[in-house]
Amino acid sequence: MILKKQIKELVDILTKKFNTKKIFIFGSYAYGAPNLDSDLDLCITTELGVTRKIDLLREVRKEIMVSFQFPIDLLIYDDKEFAERAAHKNTLEYKISNQGLLIYG
Repeated sequence: MILKKQIKELVDILTKKFNTKKIFIFGSYAYGAPNLDSDLDLCITTELGVTRKIDLLREVRKEIMVSFQFPIDLLIYDDKEFAERAAHKNTLEYKISNQGLLIYG
């Protein structure tokens, strides 16, 4: 199980090193009862600017793999892209926006 302290440390890293606008937890840690095999599902919104999403995803994964030994499933969106997709009820982004836990932003 992942502790709140570990999640706070993760948020601190993500907000200090990357241009993070919002961080959501979704999946079993947000909607249900996580078990020992559960991963932490995170959705991060940012201002990508000229950075390609895949490059930022690699950077973030590299950074968090060094500090955290629990499994993390990571989604990264440009802030505007996430808002546009979250406006549609049949999308994962809508579910994250409306049922996920906003832990930063």
